[in-house]
Amino acid sequence: MNESHLNKAQGESAAVSGTDEAASPKRTGVNALERGLRLLTVVNTPGGLTLSESARRAGLNKTTALRLFRSLERMAFVQRNRDRYSPGPAVAGLHVESAAATSQVLHHHGEGQRLSALTV
Repeated sequence: MNESHLNKAQGESAAVSGTDEAASPKRTGVNALERGLRLLTVVNTPGGLTLSESARRAGLNKTTALRLFRSLERMAFVQRNRDRYSPGPAVAGLHVESAAATSQVLHHHGEGQRLSALTV
């Protein structure tokens, strides 16, 4: 997920100016999860981001961002190097698993097309 996806997701909610967004009656889901994923998305930049910059870009206050970062860090989804946060090893693990699953689907799709061509 890149920053354009983040902007789209933020566009679906109320405008924010440095504080957590107001809950909208149209929204469903788990706000904490959405906020954590927004943080994970914004820190996916070369060199990572500081707490303040991450919170600002995600539309969260710093206290909320820090609590979410602590949870994400415990699960290795983010890592902190000095004062900067960046994606952690768990993100890479998800990427590898996703790529392997996609590769299998493409392989089986290709086999299906090959068999289909043989029977026509």
